[in-house]
Amino acid sequence: MLADSPSQLLNQTIRGYAYSLGWNAEVWEADFNQIERQIMDPQSELYESNSEFVVLFPSVQNLKKKFYALSKEEKKSFASYTVSHWQMLIETVQQKMKSLPDRQAGKIILLNYAAD
Repeated sequence: MLADSPSQLLNQTIRGYAYSLGWNAEVWEADFNQIERQIMDPQSELYESNSEFVVLFPSVQNLKKKFYALSKEEKKSFASYTVSHWQMLIETVQQKMKSLPDRQAGKIILLNYAAD
């Protein structure tokens, strides 16, 4: 699991739900705010974890901070840039996981943004 905010509760929820289904889920969780580093580094723990699923958990709070830090002109293209950035990250994970020995591409779950 890669997140840019604390993800311990989501981790517990996933493991608890898996247990209720009779599965013994092992959830590897990257350190806080390591999404890009874990994905872009071919030697990262993400690729060593041999995960069947990769959960990407971005937070709307961090997205909002990035947006507010931009100039008025940059804000006009923020949505399209953000979509392109996530597409690039997902494609990178898929390519790198396929290139690992004895591996299939892991399934990627990108959680969408939600606000209170």
